[in-house]
Amino acid sequence: LPFIGLTLYVYREAHARAFTRITINGGNLDLRLPEQRSYVAQERVETSLPLSSIKAIDVRAESFRALGTTVLQYAYALVLNDSRRIVLGADRRFITPFFRDAASIISNQVQIPIRDLGLVDGTPGFLLVSGQTVPGWDAVPVAPETMQKRFKDEAASWRTVSLIVGAALAL
Repeated sequence: LPFIGLTLYVYREAHARAFTRITINGGNLDLRLPEQRSYVAQERVETSLPLSSIKAIDVRAESFRALGTTVLQYAYALVLNDSRRIVLGADRRFITPFFRDAASIISNQVQIPIRDLGLVDGTPGFLLVSGQTVPGWDAVPVAPETMQKRFKDEAASWRTVSLIVGAALAL
């Protein structure tokens, strides 16, 4: 019974990955992106656009802190010539870097490097289950020393989680 919430979360993640499609088809990029492709729900996208319409590809780390724990995700986005932004999605720890790989393939195809925009702090909402938000993509990233602290905090958080899960399974 205590793992029902975790099971639902894993199902949601698997469902989102199963229905995400990012395909290069000749000179076009075909996208089918469900809403739930990061900790923060995104706009659902189903479109085809010319590769030549991609002006930039961005990545940034997004940090969420709640109840003494920190989690990070790496969000990837396309910037189009008309300045619209399409968020591909975000990769998280312990999940195969799907969106990083997709962004790298697109980057190689269009010969545009991926720009690293640093790290921003998001709002976790209720335990990263509901109400999470992140600042806009034009937000100023945190200072380098704050970024290093977030990475250390996340590593410590996962060590704590592994101890708690190990103890729970031992019972």
